[in-house]
Amino acid sequence: IMYAAGYYYSGQNAKADALVTEWYGSPIVDNAQLLSVYMDTKQYARAAAIWQLRIDKEPQNPDLLLGQAQVYFAAGDMVKTVEVLRKILTVAPAQAAQIQQLINQIESGALKP
Repeated sequence: IMYAAGYYYSGQNAKADALVTEWYGSPIVDNAQLLSVYMDTKQYARAAAIWQLRIDKEPQNPDLLLGQAQVYFAAGDMVKTVEVLRKILTVAPAQAAQIQQLINQIESGALKP
């Protein structure tokens, strides 16, 4: 992953994708280091897809949903951010007050990426 990361950081995504695909069969792999590289290089769709792989394995895990919401927020996609945060309301009612506060701040424009 480190070799591919160098390519991603230098903007050579095609070379990096070829390496990651050769090693794992796809550039979307549940790998923390790769997730970090995608976030650092603003490849938010890929980062969200990695979170989705994790969510597919544990759909009731609010921490995974929050991770995906953070990616959408960083990308500036407030609709998707709120959509994912609303899922957390259903799977983790104990966190409802905090999550609702985030939703309210996002919807009012008080919280921005």
